[in-house]
Amino acid sequence: MKASEIHSSSQHLLENEEQPTTSTPTPTKNSKKLALIPLIFIIFFEVSGGPYGAEAAIGAAGPLLAILGFLIFPFIWSVPEALVTAELATTFPGNGGFVIWADKAFGPFWGSLMGSWKLLSAVCNLASYPVLCLDYIKLIYPILDSGLPRYIAIFFISMFLSFLNYLGLSIVGYTAVVLGVLSLCPFWLITLFSIPKIDPSRWLSLGQKGVKKDWNLFFNTLFWNLNFWDNASTLAGEVEQPQKTFPKALFSAGIVTCISYVLPLLGTSGAVPLEQGEWIDGYFANLASMIAGNWLKYWMELGIVLSVIGLYEAQLSSCAYQILGMAEMGLLPRVFGVRSEWFNTPWVGILVPTLVALVLSYMKFTDIVSSVNFLYSLGMLLEFASFLWLRRKMPKAKRPYRVPLSMPGLVVMCFIPSCFLVYVMFVAHSTVYIVSASLTVFAIAWYFFMEFCKTKMWFDFETVDQDKGWWWCAKLRSVLFSSLCYGWYFFMELCKTKMWFGFQSSQDKETTVIHPSMPPFTDDHVLSLSHLDTDINLHVTFRYLRVYVNDPETRPVEQPDPFQVVTSSLSSALVHYYHYMGSLVRREDKRLELHCHADSGVPVTCAVVDCSLSGINYLDDYHDVNFVEKLVPDPKGEDALTRPFILQVTRFECGGWVLGASIHHSLCDGLGATLFFNTMAELARGSGRVKFEPVWNRSSLLGPRNPPRVEFPFHEFLSLDKNSLPYIEPSKPAVRECFKVKDKWLNRLKGFLHEQSGSNYTTFEALGAFIWRARVKASKIPSEEKVKFAYATNIRRITIPKLPFGYWGNGCVPMYVQFLAQELVNQPLSKTADSIKKSKFNTTDEYVRSFIDFQELHYHEGITIGNRVSGFTDWRHLGHATVDFGWGGPVTVFPLSRHLVGSIEPCFFLPYSSTNEGEKNGFNVLVYLQEEAMVDFKKEMKKLEHIGLS
Repeated sequence: MKASEIHSSSQHLLENEEQPTTSTPTPTKNSKKLALIPLIFIIFFEVSGGPYGAEAAIGAAGPLLAILGFLIFPFIWSVPEALVTAELATTFPGNGGFVIWADKAFGPFWGSLMGSWKLLSAVCNLASYPVLCLDYIKLIYPILDSGLPRYIAIFFISMFLSFLNYLGLSIVGYTAVVLGVLSLCPFWLITLFSIPKIDPSRWLSLGQKGVKKDWNLFFNTLFWNLNFWDNASTLAGEVEQPQKTFPKALFSAGIVTCISYVLPLLGTSGAVPLEQGEWIDGYFANLASMIAGNWLKYWMELGIVLSVIGLYEAQLSSCAYQILGMAEMGLLPRVFGVRSEWFNTPWVGILVPTLVALVLSYMKFTDIVSSVNFLYSLGMLLEFASFLWLRRKMPKAKRPYRVPLSMPGLVVMCFIPSCFLVYVMFVAHSTVYIVSASLTVFAIAWYFFMEFCKTKMWFDFETVDQDKGWWWCAKLRSVLFSSLCYGWYFFMELCKTKMWFGFQSSQDKETTVIHPSMPPFTDDHVLSLSHLDTDINLHVTFRYLRVYVNDPETRPVEQPDPFQVVTSSLSSALVHYYHYMGSLVRREDKRLELHCHADSGVPVTCAVVDCSLSGINYLDDYHDVNFVEKLVPDPKGEDALTRPFILQVTRFECGGWVLGASIHHSLCDGLGATLFFNTMAELARGSGRVKFEPVWNRSSLLGPRNPPRVEFPFHEFLSLDKNSLPYIEPSKPAVRECFKVKDKWLNRLKGFLHEQSGSNYTTFEALGAFIWRARVKASKIPSEEKVKFAYATNIRRITIPKLPFGYWGNGCVPMYVQFLAQELVNQPLSKTADSIKKSKFNTTDEYVRSFIDFQELHYHEGITIGNRVSGFTDWRHLGHATVDFGWGGPVTVFPLSRHLVGSIEPCFFLPYSSTNEGEKNGFNVLVYLQEEAMVDFKKEMKKLEHIGLS
């Protein structure tokens, strides 16, 4: 249908547009109307709540761009959204806001979809506020940190805040005024205290040299701190003279919001030297302490709690009156529009989002929150479309406030923020797409279910006269629903081709067995392993990957096929390291030995995936576990012994590639494996010889003494139980998280420990002690249970005589520190670091020989480390960076195995990915932990950023 025909067929409707139709909820007759000042602060809390969280803008892009962002971005995003709200809220001054606009523009189906999108977004955001409040309250009352007390506290906080809404919107409004003033006061004060210390040149900084800008974080920070201007439109029916009040309130709230961001950022960024890495959420409190003192820091932290309360009240009000409006429009059953007889508030509309948010607050719903933000963006696109179409459809409608632009100007005004919305949606994580699509399908199904209920008269609905011009919408709905079903199918096919979600998989996999370039031996034979190799705790396969990039700027010559390079160099290296072709066989005494066959080889898989490495962040802290797992061979059971060494080369469409390795730990340790890969890499780059010929004499170099004798109390740390396995998996598998640790945090931690003890500590000792205590505390281990800190230390240069440079077998022995859980958590951190430091002093030739003799005497009894073991290893100095096949060293090295020195929840110290230019100060810490403990562990790790500051 042409636009002129639509205009003509709807002309009979336009004659009465100056009067509200029955499809628009009428303003309430409540005597207590919302006045201008309370409405300003409700809008302020809907949009902002204060500059809490704005710090990340400076951390992402530097002071200049952050300040300009909060000055310019409101004109790009906030002003268009506020203008649309001002015009439509005064044109249709009923409860429901944007739902009414979509309904009037495109019909009830789109009104319902708009309501579902916005309501899902709002309720999930609502669920986070009581939890945020409790996170500060528990600092005073630690009992509220977990368990039943925490659940009870969340319940009562939610009920109390919701009851305030039940008392009336006017009370909520004046409460918002008080909360707004109290929460903003510390920011006005910090701005005043900053003035004498301001150096204007600091405002011109684009960030510290070498620090890479995080544009995604920068724009998201601006977007989510200057958003939700339209939420207050659902309250239009409760506002005193909305035609006059709403434009004034929106303009005033815009001024307050903009100033509340810009002035504190100007003051604090100009008053202190830039440490860009410190500018994260919560840094304003630290700045308050540095600039004015701890009293202002405490006030600012209290202000965060007050701001969160204001955010909750404003958000709940918007949800409640949106539900009320949808009931009055006939989109929901009439019961959802019931008002309290005492306070005239929509108590059902308040109760429903309160209960849903309460349930969500007990759950882990990070992906859902990200997805409902995506849904909000969809709702905003529909809102802009509704605004433009209503201008065209209802040109004669009475508009108490009218945006002073013609249609072309309005299109431009809406187009710019729409482009930004599309960008924000485009950069979302793949999981967000599928959750958002699922919730949208649910929203569509909900509309049809409500329509079905009307036809069956299952519920009582408001009778609404639908515009006859929408007869064609009913026809389109069935087409739309069918299209969505087909669209869902094609979307899933797209997911497969783009390797999103669980569809990520390697394509064109092919495995080839690589043999030595010349025969290293002719007769089959058996090789003995050392007692360190046959330690039952090493009867595991270790899997990890290296990521290589193809950079045309630094390497303009076309690179060869990485599979050919790897297999060719492997074939040459196997002439010397033929042991990797062997098979491990278990003897009668359960020890392993290596069987070498002349016709054997090493399996190497060639795989191709249809995506770029940059799109998955070069696998640096990449969260799609299923995809990463497919990049590394994973032999199971006896296959891990038959094929103790397997490689996989996976090529990406960008020209980069990943080398995945699966190595049985009885063959070698990390240093031995790196020695072999460096040999391969040197041969690949054209070296004609092997730098160090491999040395095998394992049983003689690291064999037991005759007679064996044990001089150290290993029985205090080790368990003897032949029926016990070293790695007993829990009922729920551990999850992994990567944490970035900066040098300045480490320096402050070491300084803090030095003040406690007067001793100096290495990074491994200091950070190991901190993480060990944090994970024991987060795991809530019973106080009287023993907990162990386990690590392996290199003994190649400690044994007498020293091991030869070509020794590539297991050349490390495990070391242990042990405390009661309660003792570890309560004692000074320096005492734990001291114990780790002192354990290193035991690393002597006698300790090594005693450990080997202990293995000789008790191996048949089953030697394990027992339970509650935290395994630690430092990968920063293993030589990974030198494994260069011609593409430069690997940009990312990432372990996938979870079994380490008897621990099923290990901790790896890893270098930063070299793709993160400017962020090489510090390193990554990869931690495995039970999922229920990881939330509290993250909070403990957050303390590392602030330790030593007070």
